Amino acid sequence: MKIEQVPFTTIDWSQVPKVEHPGERGTSHRRSFEMGNIRVRMVEYGPGCSCQVADGAAPHRSVTEKGATLFVVD
Repeated sequence: MKIEQVPFTTIDWSQVPKVEHPGERGTSHRRSFEMGNIRVRMVEYGPGCSCQVADGAAPHRSVTEKGATLFVVD
């Protein structure tokens, strides 16, 4: 991934609207920011999460029992 047309930027996530997304066994809350050719999402759910997946790879999900924050850049 090559990030282009994105100057140094800070995001105050508390000012970005939170959207609830129901899942099979609970919900997640997401905040999204887009600039240049990237989208950054802060997804709040289970602790200790990390996931990586290639473009066009199989569908994926993260599941935890205690909650966490996951940042997604695509």
